[in-house]
Amino acid sequence: MGTGTLLYGGPVRATALHAHHAFQVMVSLGSPLHLRGPRQDSAVQCQAAVIPPDALHEVTAPSPSVLLLYLDPDGLVGRRLRRELGPLVETSDWLRAGRTLWTRTPRAVPETWAQARPLAQSFVDALASPESRPQVIHPAVQRAVRFVAANLEGDIRLGAVAEHAEISPGRLTHLLPQHVGLPLRPYVAWLRLQRAVARLREGATLTESAHHAGFTDGAHLTRIFRRMFGIRPSDVMGRAEWVLPTPTDDDALAK
Repeated sequence: MGTGTLLYGGPVRATALHAHHAFQVMVSLGSPLHLRGPRQDSAVQCQAAVIPPDALHEVTAPSPSVLLLYLDPDGLVGRRLRRELGPLVETSDWLRAGRTLWTRTPRAVPETWAQARPLAQSFVDALASPESRPQVIHPAVQRAVRFVAANLEGDIRLGAVAEHAEISPGRLTHLLPQHVGLPLRPYVAWLRLQRAVARLREGATLTESAHHAGFTDGAHLTRIFRRMFGIRPSDVMGRAEWVLPTPTDDDALAK
């Protein structure tokens, strides 16, 4: 887990239909993935797929060894991917983008940050040229995003965010989905979820993590987590080993 980047390696279980505000690169190291989009009656099988931010999807069958790379869609890398990949509307588009990753798939799950970071970088380079220029974010949206990130524990209201961003609430309502992909309320929920997960990773309880991130309680956090990932926090916490960059590592992949 680095700045704007989360790489998971290991087994995955079947999930509920869900959507998260991140690019998700899925690569199987063995048996095919079973993936279903919102407009499909049955799942498709694939070795790799790239799921765009906020796209409803579900994994319909467990896989024993999978790599999942989550990338912040609002960072430099995420904005490069938005421009390079274009709209990934259909499940067939997800699979088409995933085919470029087949030759870069490792034989085993990385176990250290020194192994994980170059692998994540390799996937990104396969999807978007390093020379591609990211989408420019409107200055008012930049101010709004900074204000929201600094005030997650409080009651974030559109009027206050717009005032800080020096723009009208109506204009901000129009610009946010255009530049970050979400309206204000679900965007705040996504940022709070990231903060809660970081707290859980440090060993805090579900309730402590929820309050730290601005959720009402642990049940509220669990509902949002399940809606965005299709599983509960308890399905991951206490079962996964977290590998973080050391102070000398460069974790700027998705800044």
